[in-house]
Formats: sequence, C-alpha cells, structure tokens
Amino acid sequence: MKRMVFRLFFLVVLALVLGCASEQEKSNKFLADAQVSYDSGEYSQAVIQIKNAIEATPKSLPAHELLAKTYLKLGDARQAFNTLRIIEQLAPDDLDNVAQVASFYLLGRQREEAQKRVERILNE
Repeated sequence: MKRMVFRLFFLVVLALVLGCASEQEKSNKFLADAQVSYDSGEYSQAVIQIKNAIEATPKSLPAHELLAKTYLKLGDARQAFNTLRIIEQLAPDDLDNVAQVASFYLLGRQREEAQKRVERILNE
C-alpha cells in the first residue's frame, strides 16, 4: 500500500514538473514568434503572440517588455503605460522603465506619481 501511494505521489510530482517545463517552452516559442512579427512590423500579430506567452508564464519580464514596445509602436499609449506599470512591479530596479513610467505620469499631469519615480531614480 505504501509503495503504491509513493508511486502515485511520484507520478503527480513528475507531471507537475513536466507541465511547468512545457509552459515555459510554450512561452518561449510564442515570444520567439512575437519577436519575428515585431521585427517585420506585424505589431498586431506580435501582441497576440506576446499575450499567449504571458498567459503561459505571467511573470515573464521579456514578454512584458516586448509588449510595451509593441503597444508603443501601435500608438496605444494607454496599454503601453499599463504594461510599463506591470514591468515596474516585476522589476522595480529597472530604472529605465521607472523613467518611462514617470514620463507617462507627467504626460497625464500626475506630478506626484512622476516625482516619486524621479526621486527613486536620483537616489539610486
């Protein structure tokens, strides 16, 4: 009986590990396809692929960074800003991103939010 429980436990753990690996592989494939679409100027197609990558691995920093760049290319400032704020949460030490978020806050006349980020940059 113990042996059977151990085997079942082992199979469940193995399935979870393999499932996670395949999600990362799927995300990498979607992101690679998105980069090809982005490089060829097919930004709407790139957004679809990037969103698929993010669905597979929600905390993927490269996927969010490419998504923000793609939204900027599409002229969708609102979505770019929302994505930059997600990046700010995922990588709070990325000062280039913090500066971009501050710029968006300035454009939106939210000076206090912009000032917080500028002070953070200056203190680093």
